[in-house]
Amino acid sequence: MKNSILLFLLGFSSFFLYSQIPNASFEEWEMIDNYKKPLNWDTNQDTFFTRIIQDSVFKIDGDYSMHFVSHAPSAWQDCNNRLSTSIVLNDGLEENQSFYFYLKLLSINVNNDAYFQIRIQGYKNGQNLGYIDSTFWEEVEEFELIELPMDFVGAELINFEFLGGALNGGLDNCVVRSVSWLDGLEIKNSSSTSINKIENFVIDIFPNPSIGNVKIQGNWEKYQSYQVYDLLGKELEKGILQSAELMLKSKGILFLVLKSNSGNQSVFKIINQ
Repeated sequence: MKNSILLFLLGFSSFFLYSQIPNASFEEWEMIDNYKKPLNWDTNQDTFFTRIIQDSVFKIDGDYSMHFVSHAPSAWQDCNNRLSTSIVLNDGLEENQSFYFYLKLLSINVNNDAYFQIRIQGYKNGQNLGYIDSTFWEEVEEFELIELPMDFVGAELINFEFLGGALNGGLDNCVVRSVSWLDGLEIKNSSSTSINKIENFVIDIFPNPSIGNVKIQGNWEKYQSYQVYDLLGKELEKGILQSAELMLKSKGILFLVLKSNSGNQSVFKIINQ
C-alpha cells in the first residue's frame, strides 16, 4: 500500500504545492503550444482535443470559470477530461473543515444522464489518511454551492482531481456526455446547516481485477443499493447492499455504482474476469 501511494505521488510530480488552493477561481491561465490551461493546474488537455475552456460567460466568482467540454477522441484517447492539483498544509488539516466549490452540470445525452466526479486524497508522511470520491449523475442547471466534509484531520498534503466530459465506451468511444463548469474552490469551516452536503464515504473496492467476488473496504453501511453497468451504459445487475461483499455475475469492464440512503452515488470501474 505504501509503495502504491509513493508511485501515485510520483505520477503527479507536476503538481504545484501551495499553502492554499492555487488559482482557486481559475482567473489565471497560461498558453501551452496552441491551447490554454489554468495556471498551477495539471490537465490532460492537448494540442489535438479541446477538453477545457476558459469561460467568461458562465461564472460565479471573478471573471472566469473552468469549463469541461465533451469531445470525440480517437480510439487511443481517454474520454475523461482531467484536472488536478495539490496543496501543502504545513500545520495539517484542522478539524471540522470542508471543501466548497460551485458546480454547473448539463447533459448532452438523449436520456439526460450527466457525469462529474471529484476525488480528494489526504496524506501525512506518505501515508494515505483518507479520501473523498463523489460522482454527480444528474444535471445541476444553475451554479450550486457544494460542500464536501473532509475527515482526514492532520493531512499535510491534499490532492484534488476532477473528472468530467464523458466516460469511455460507445460507438465513438464515449458515453454519458456532459458539460460542466467549476468555480470558487475553497477550504473552510464546515457549515452548521447542509448546503448540498455530500457524505464523505471513505471506501475502496478490491480486488480489482476480480474473478467475481469484490469487497468494499470502509464504511459500506452508508450505502443502500448497487447497480452494475457495461461500457455502453446498459444495466446488467442491481440489488440491495447487505454486506461488504458482492458477487458479480457479469464479466468484462464494468461500472459499479453504489447509492447512499440520501441518494448520493459513487462509481467504480471494475474489471471482472
